[in-house]
Amino acid sequence: MRCPVCSTGGSFSAVERHGRFTVLHCPACDVQFSEPMEAAGDAFYDSHELYAGPEIWYTSTKTLQWDQRMFLRDRPHPGGRLLDVGCGTGYFIAAARADGYHVSGIDLSHGQLEVARRRFGLTDVHALTLDEYAGRVAPASFDVVTAFQVLEHVADPAAFLRKIRTLVAPEGFVAIGVPNWRVWSLLREPLDRPPNHLTRWSARSLHDALTRADFEVVRIREHRSAYGVMMRGLRLGVLRRAMQARSATQEKPAVPGAPGETGAAGTTATRTSAAVLTLAVAKARLLTMVDVPVGMALGAIRAPGCLVYALARARR
Repeated sequence: MRCPVCSTGGSFSAVERHGRFTVLHCPACDVQFSEPMEAAGDAFYDSHELYAGPEIWYTSTKTLQWDQRMFLRDRPHPGGRLLDVGCGTGYFIAAARADGYHVSGIDLSHGQLEVARRRFGLTDVHALTLDEYAGRVAPASFDVVTAFQVLEHVADPAAFLRKIRTLVAPEGFVAIGVPNWRVWSLLREPLDRPPNHLTRWSARSLHDALTRADFEVVRIREHRSAYGVMMRGLRLGVLRRAMQARSATQEKPAVPGAPGETGAAGTTATRTSAAVLTLAVAKARLLTMVDVPVGMALGAIRAPGCLVYALARARR
């Protein structure tokens, strides 16, 4: 067995077990990885509550993630051609477009891409894997490639970064954001396990992986917060309950024999449903905004999660 990032062989310490999956730690590059390295597959992204129901997900996350904001602060190659791998509902690439970039995006969730097209008028977004997309465009087509909270999902992260390298123009950039396992390992959320997350990263392991993929790391930033991850899990639960409540009021007629949303009683049920949903979304946003940096008291730092952000330049 070899590490999927640095190819080091030998014995690895077992960190966790989840069914047939074992999470191992590589001391050479500091990455944690799954054995076996089997990705969830396309169906997962159109069925799991985090990726399905894109309208409610869009409503609850109308803010840029911390790593995305770091990128827009850096603004490498302004006005250039940008590909976002894992673009989701398109909120980030819409912001990048407003900042002057010429944007494209790929994602495995058909539902979220539909939101990207409808909400933001994004036309160059496609339900393709990175390999599939790379086969349709010329090498060195982009000045910048971004992948925010994507690398942990792929079965071969080293090959994934090498493929990105083929798409980046000379002197172009890659920006990567990943969960930082060294910050929030004690607050592991349910999705941070195989087959959803196949790898867990630190600043050291991400730097190592980018260097091996023929990039020169310009900077690495760490957001050292552990509370946002737990809050994100709570937020998903709040939204799920809100959707269930709305579904229940719409499916059951308020008056026997009458449609659920007609008549005075039906109108009341609809208003109640809308109020529940509005309250849940407001609570979800609050949970997203409230973050507790490690070792500090409760604060309102608008930076959900515990992430490592890296900006790297393609070597000549």
